[in-house]
Amino acid sequence: MQRLIRNWFSNFEPFEFPYKYQGITYKYPETFYQAMKTTEPMIREMIAKLKPWEAKKFWKLQHNKELLRKNWRKISLPVVDYIIRVKFQQDTKWYMKLKRSKGDIVEWNNWHDNFYGVCICASCERNHHGENNVGLILMKIRDEPYIEPLKNIFF
Repeated sequence: MQRLIRNWFSNFEPFEFPYKYQGITYKYPETFYQAMKTTEPMIREMIAKLKPWEAKKFWKLQHNKELLRKNWRKISLPVVDYIIRVKFQQDTKWYMKLKRSKGDIVEWNNWHDNFYGVCICASCERNHHGENNVGLILMKIRDEPYIEPLKNIFF
């Protein structure tokens, strides 16, 4: 697999236009993803205002883990699929860049994420094969002949 690193595929890159969901405006796919880890509207609103790396850090704090929704493992992949489709909607600059890309899209990282990406640290390279779910979603969107409008999904 060819190693391509495209920073604009990152969920830390902003939407072309802010995205409003259930009355809360999100500037980044990552803040939306992190906010969906809870059902508490006030916490979601607070996370939406953070920078992507701050939103990700929020869940590392032990006292915040009690806010984590019980079904998160079950819905986390549909949430990431949904928000990637929001960012890469047809006729956006992100969609145009994605359509022009060629070959495999791999979400390389160095923070041991072998579910959404492929970690390149020495330990992970020896012991794991990353699932690269973000890359697979991006390639699926790119290869679809027609992008259907997003359905109202509630997380």
